[in-house]
Amino acid sequence: MLNILSLICLNSALYSSSFFLVKLPE
Repeated sequence: MLNILSLICLNSALYSSSFFLVKLPE
């Protein structure tokens, strides 16, 4: 159960970072 939570947290952070990086240049 802890593994799934960690995976979701990591995925969310990665997605947020990607979105932020794409929105920053404009």
